[in-house]
Amino acid sequence: MQNPPSQTTQTTASGALASVVSVQSGSNTSVIPPDWKLPKGVDRALWQYLHSTAHAGSYDAYLAQSPLASADVRLVFRFADPLRHNLIDLGCGTGRMLEAWGMAGGTAIGVDLSEPMLDQAQAKLDKFKNKMESRDPGDSNGKGSNQPEAVAHGSITLSRENLTSLDGIRDGSFDRACCLYSTLGMIRTQSARAQALKSFHRVLKPEGLLMVHAHNLWSNLWHPGGRRFLLGNFWGLVRGNDVARDFVNPTHQGLSQLALHMYSRSELDRDLRNAGFAIDGILPLDHSGNPVKGWSSGLLSGLSSAGWFAVARKG
Repeated sequence: MQNPPSQTTQTTASGALASVVSVQSGSNTSVIPPDWKLPKGVDRALWQYLHSTAHAGSYDAYLAQSPLASADVRLVFRFADPLRHNLIDLGCGTGRMLEAWGMAGGTAIGVDLSEPMLDQAQAKLDKFKNKMESRDPGDSNGKGSNQPEAVAHGSITLSRENLTSLDGIRDGSFDRACCLYSTLGMIRTQSARAQALKSFHRVLKPEGLLMVHAHNLWSNLWHPGGRRFLLGNFWGLVRGNDVARDFVNPTHQGLSQLALHMYSRSELDRDLRNAGFAIDGILPLDHSGNPVKGWSSGLLSGLSSAGWFAVARKG
C-alpha cells in the first residue's frame, strides 16, 4: 500500500449502483460489478486497484522509492526465523517479502486478491527458483556455500484469497503471519477489517505471531494536507465515525479515490484484542519505517510516529 499523500478528500458513503462500469486496467478491461456484488472488504476504487495490470507492473519500481518497503521486511525477520517458522504473507503483492523469505531458506505462502499482483509475484519467484537451481550447491556465491542448500529446502507458494475469509487456508497452519505496508488499512469498512483479523487469528498455530503494519492517523498533524483532512473530518472523529479515519487519495498512480484507513495506536490495539490476540508490542515507526527511539518513542509517539508495527500473539 502507498504512503498517504499530502492531499486528500473526505470519504463519503456511496449508494449501490445498478450499472456495470468497464474500466481500463493496463492491457486488460476490468468490469466493475454493482456494489452489492463486490467482494467483502472491496469498494469500487479498490476493485480497480486489484485488477490493474499497469499498476501491478509498475509496483516494484514504486516500492523501490519507499524505505518502508525494506524496513518492514527487516522487522519481520526480527520476530520470525525462516529456518524454524513457516509464514503466511497476507496481501503479498508482488512478493517482496516472499522473495526475502525464500532467499533465507524459509517456507511460506503468499495470498492476495489481485491476480495481476500474483502474476508479478509468480514471475519473480520463478526467476528466483531458476537462479537457485542453476547454482552449484558446493559453491559460495554460486560457488560454494550452505545458503543454496537451505533455499532448496524451502517452499514458496501463492494463492488468490480474500483476506476477510482466507477460505483456502486451513486452521492453525502457520507459525508466523505478516500483513505489511498498510494492507490492513486498504480493506474497506471496519467490519471487514475485523473479519480479516479474525481470519488471521484462525490460520495461526497456538502461540503464533501476527506482524501487522498500519499508518498512524495522527501523523497527519505534521503536513498541510493531513491537517486539512483532520479538520474536514473533525466531527466524524469526535463521534467515533470509522469512515472519518479513511484517507482518500484523489489520484494514486492513475487510480482515483483509493482509500486507506489510518489507525491510532489505541484503535489498532483494540481491534487486535477483539480478534482474539494478545499484544506483545506495538512499535512506533518513523517515516523510514524504522522503530522510533529516544523521547519520541514514549507517550508522544501517538502523535509523532508515521506508523505502527504491531506484534500480536494467538493465545
